[in-house]
Amino acid sequence: MSEKKNTEETQEITTSELEELRQKYAQLEAENQELRDKQLRLSAEFENYKKRQKKLFTTMTEQFRDELITRYLEVLDNFERALAACPTDAHEDYIEGFRMIGQQMLDFLKLENISPIDEKEAPFDPNLHEAIHRMPSDDHPSGTVLEIAQKGYRRGDKLIRPAKVVVSHKEE
Repeated sequence: MSEKKNTEETQEITTSELEELRQKYAQLEAENQELRDKQLRLSAEFENYKKRQKKLFTTMTEQFRDELITRYLEVLDNFERALAACPTDAHEDYIEGFRMIGQQMLDFLKLENISPIDEKEAPFDPNLHEAIHRMPSDDHPSGTVLEIAQKGYRRGDKLIRPAKVVVSHKEE
């Protein structure tokens, strides 16, 4: 029996030791909660970082795409000028071949959701047009697009390049 009594005595914890263990447990619980909070903040910050990077990538891709399309439009403009200046005595098959190439170029723009701004006799819109000249006209109200010097283009609602136009005005 004395052995059993000694074992029971050694397993007993004093009140001060119990209080010390409780304090240690509370401290460890607080540290654990602090680490959880830190992990949640880091996880949220990382998710925000990923979203910012995705948005930045999308923005940069769109800017690059618009710049590339703008360069492409310059080539298309020159192609259309060359086709318009083609001599009338040129072989019809060549002219038709060039027209087909021009149509392929326009079809490419349609695939990219890019549409031309080339409406004559439309009201001048500074959001879509760049006036390069004013011409007096008695046949049209002031502020009407009379000629298009260079087509403009837009992707959906976003302007890629404004149309360069000649605008009417009434002489006084």
